[in-house]
Amino acid sequence: MTNDNTKNVVVSSRVRLARNAAKIPFPQKGITVEEVAYLVKCADKAADFEHQLVFMSDLRDVDRQALVERHLISPDLAKKDLGALLISDDDSIAVMINEEDHIRAQCIKNGFRLQECYNAIDRYDDNLSKVMDVAYDSEFGYLTACLTNVGTGMRASVMVFLPAMTFTNMIENFLLIAKENGLTFRGVYGERSNPVGCMYQLSNARPIGLTESRIIENVSGVVSEMCASEQGLRRQLLSSRKDELTDKAYRAYGILKNARMLSSGEFMELVAYLKLGMAMDVIEFNDVKTLDKLIIDAQPANLVKIAKSYSLNADQRDLVRAALVRHTLENLK
Repeated sequence: MTNDNTKNVVVSSRVRLARNAAKIPFPQKGITVEEVAYLVKCADKAADFEHQLVFMSDLRDVDRQALVERHLISPDLAKKDLGALLISDDDSIAVMINEEDHIRAQCIKNGFRLQECYNAIDRYDDNLSKVMDVAYDSEFGYLTACLTNVGTGMRASVMVFLPAMTFTNMIENFLLIAKENGLTFRGVYGERSNPVGCMYQLSNARPIGLTESRIIENVSGVVSEMCASEQGLRRQLLSSRKDELTDKAYRAYGILKNARMLSSGEFMELVAYLKLGMAMDVIEFNDVKTLDKLIIDAQPANLVKIAKSYSLNADQRDLVRAALVRHTLENLK
């Protein structure tokens, strides 16, 4: 175990800004092809980093869903043909064009790095304001399609891995703590009450009335408290149930290493035990980054793209997923 409570708990951090052009209707009010083209031009000009521009109309459904699974676009944008995505070459910055708002720009980084994410996306926002007349009100702040985003237009979120809280049924306590602090807390995969893979996302609920620094401070404070509690519970489990946890971690590894078919649900359940075993040093491997990448690669749409076969049924995906997992674990360190 480490003194850094966020290690092996915080998976990634993200900051997203919602912005709209002052003289163009919100997307749900009706927007023309020419207006979207203008937004694309502005978004492109604001990017001072190497990037690519992708139009939704050029993507197949599976390509769109793969981007959703990688947390680069929303399900809402995936349903649209009149929209686009600007994405940095390292995938850290993604700008959705004509989603719920005209521009939704995000920066996502591995680990607990909210301030770094904000600094990067704030620079893009500064550039955007130089090329686009942004909708802003002196009293309310940035104007957005949804009232819950009015103000800074900012959402700060952290993805966390909470197996000890999940297994000991302590998650509900933090649902209340998050709500009391104006935050939302939900499962990333599966339903909130029974999340798959023990992965959760914590984010600010409403940005209005708060500064950007205050939002980051609020989210960071609750995340730090959550991480400390998770690490404390892990230590308790290690003290009282070490043999059981070691057995579960190695059983999970054994199945993942040898299975010929793996459903998405079974894979996520097993990889959670394997990650917990790594975090608690009860298994010989410690390559968490490889497992985090595997979790994304093993999602249905990304799996289809990796297999380069777009007609896979569910059973065939389970075969391909198992093969991918076996190959990945062969090189696990």
